[in-house]
Amino acid sequence: MVRASTAAVLLAATGVVSAAASGAVSIVSRFSEVTQTNWSNQVPTTVDTFGTTTALGLFKAPSLRPIQTSTVGVGGATYSGSTGSVASSGPPAGSGRFGSYTRSRFEFTFTVTDSADFTLTGSLRRFWSATSVLRLDPLSPGASAARIASATGSTDNDFAANLVNWSGTLAAGTYKLSIDESGQESDLGLFGAQSSVSSFTFVIPTPSSLALLAAAAFPLARRRRV
Repeated sequence: MVRASTAAVLLAATGVVSAAASGAVSIVSRFSEVTQTNWSNQVPTTVDTFGTTTALGLFKAPSLRPIQTSTVGVGGATYSGSTGSVASSGPPAGSGRFGSYTRSRFEFTFTVTDSADFTLTGSLRRFWSATSVLRLDPLSPGASAARIASATGSTDNDFAANLVNWSGTLAAGTYKLSIDESGQESDLGLFGAQSSVSSFTFVIPTPSSLALLAAAAFPLARRRRV
């Protein structure tokens, strides 16, 4: 039998650091998409879709050099993404006549039937005028207030990452967790050096997910006693 202290250490090691939630969590929907917008003479021309899904589980697109890798499950979600842009060089010097930029979007909508603790840790980084915005929005009356974070890197702070650490208790209600990052330039054709790199782990423990983690702890605890 696993002692309570051992189980607590193992749960913390897996990233479940908040107290057990009393309410059930149900998944409403999931959406992931990676696109590339092509432009010519500062005007968007076509949009290519590298991958999109509404299914749960793992999503990776493109398959060889993914711009987005994300997962969704009852216990939470994870995301790792990057975007960028390219452009021709002039004429005139310092401008581009054609180019492209990529965009990565992720949305996870879920319902909490009773108050539930959660944690979210992440990193949002941009270079030049690229963007990355992370949001946790309430979608129903009585739900907890919205939380918003964005990449704020600039030459003044050496394009430092914005580290996100959210934790607390979500009131019963429906929520949407989303991130939208893009390598789009503020002015198409300025120069093709925009990029972003973002990631986060969102954990909302449920009684079932904690039970699964505790069950997984048994073999490890048994090996430690041998």
